[in-house]
Amino acid sequence: MAEMRIKIGTAEPVDITTWKLHLIKSPSVMAADIKENNVVIKDYPENNGEDYYINPTPKLSAFDYEVTFAYHEEGVTNPLDLKKANYYITTFYNAMLGKKITIYNDYKKQTMVDCYVKSYKEGEFYRGKFSLSRDIVIFSVTFRIPNPASCVFSVTG
Repeated sequence: MAEMRIKIGTAEPVDITTWKLHLIKSPSVMAADIKENNVVIKDYPENNGEDYYINPTPKLSAFDYEVTFAYHEEGVTNPLDLKKANYYITTFYNAMLGKKITIYNDYKKQTMVDCYVKSYKEGEFYRGKFSLSRDIVIFSVTFRIPNPASCVFSVTG
């Protein structure tokens, strides 16, 4: 089973291992917060507590979804195959820029729909540190989820 698949634009979903990536960390978001303007609080000095009103059908707030990936290529034996981390990571990131993305987090059984790349955060780059024939790169991409109502936080099965 795939850890995570990503659909870029109208293309078919692709397993992140296509870019030699593995899922390291993703949010444990089980629901989106409601928008603050859906809650009205009135506090009168002559009364105890406060009057609290929430819209019976509250609207949800957009949120960020930060995913940490690791680039790691298995079974590299030819030295000419080394040092391709930059290529795979750049290709992955650039393919998503400016496009609607759907993230299928198969590990947590969640789907984040119609999101966009917000930022890239560099992580650690290990060349030959753990193995003389491997690059390992850990980095994070933050996705903006503008419409959480379209997301699925608990896919069964």
